Amino acid sequence: MSRDLFPVTKNLIYLNHAALGPLSTRAYEAMDRHARDQRDFGALHWREWYAEYDHLRASAARLIGVEANEIAILKNTSEGLSFVAEGYRWQQGENVITTQLEFPSNYTPWKRLERRGVECRIAVLPTVEAIEPLMDRRTRIVTVSSVAFHNGFTADLEAIGALCARRGVLFCVDAIQSVGVLPIDVRKANVAFLAADGHKWMCGPESAAIFYVATAHGGLWKTTNAGTTFEAQFQDQGLISIGDATVSQSNPDLVWVGTGESNNRQSTSWGDGIYKSTNGGKTYANMGLRSSRHINRIVVDPRNNDTVFVAATGVTTGSLLRGVRYLPNGAVTDSIVMRSRSGTSRRIEATHLLDKLEALTGREYR
Repeated sequence: MSRDLFPVTKNLIYLNHAALGPLSTRAYEAMDRHARDQRDFGALHWREWYAEYDHLRASAARLIGVEANEIAILKNTSEGLSFVAEGYRWQQGENVITTQLEFPSNYTPWKRLERRGVECRIAVLPTVEAIEPLMDRRTRIVTVSSVAFHNGFTADLEAIGALCARRGVLFCVDAIQSVGVLPIDVRKANVAFLAADGHKWMCGPESAAIFYVATAHGGLWKTTNAGTTFEAQFQDQGLISIGDATVSQSNPDLVWVGTGESNNRQSTSWGDGIYKSTNGGKTYANMGLRSSRHINRIVVDPRNNDTVFVAATGVTTGSLLRGVRYLPNGAVTDSIVMRSRSGTSRRIEATHLLDKLEALTGREYR
């Protein structure tokens, strides 16, 4: 990166990013542009202001390897960590583990939980060796700094995250001292929560932080004991939203899952098509329609598991993939039973296929 982006280099050898990183010319110009816009036009361009929020969330998501809808914008790291500490549904007798190397913002909120009967346990270091002996069946969260604020100790987030995943514990990270200078993949490290201010290595202004909350479980769960316990499904597909899931009435091992949010608004999570499992959800295979983005409904003929109907929303406007699709022999094809009214009205084998669909669902589609 050009030194011209950082005028501070003309005046100083600057080594104080652990406290406050210098503003880049781009950050300064963006702030100046917004201030002048509000000065000269009031709230006239408020839509553009909100668009900047979306751009920031998307950029932050790329930086740590997540989706934009998993990112919130807060005032500072302390606020994000406090949201986790106070927002989790604690039960008396549970515990949280932090370390001796934490900044007060990653210690005080957890220590205050003791008034609610939650124990705050302190590991000597943010390492697996120091943390694991403190864990038990009532440990709910482990929270560490990615880089210690005072001595630069760098935690092995992937190792700690793997430990938390094995023990069914949520992993929280104060990443203010690393985001922007050290690579981080929160999916690979099994991070559930991450907070980081922008005024250190991201070289942004004070009072602007990113806050990540994971939704990577995919939202699909299975119970085999009438709801007493649930097992997470669909863990390895890298998706965060499910549109529909259907289990065959005659073969419970046959499961179809449609991805992407089914109720679209201004900001929704895309999927990558339709998946099929033939072993009760142990593994899933993508069967196609990857560009449909949103699968809203899947119907399997109870008389013939090879007859499947799929309703796909497609992109918000002008989607050629939008419509009801017929999957003969359980294979995804481009045979469209019915286009949406906003699209082409062409129908393929429409009459008898729609008769079947309406008989199965009890709804009219014509």
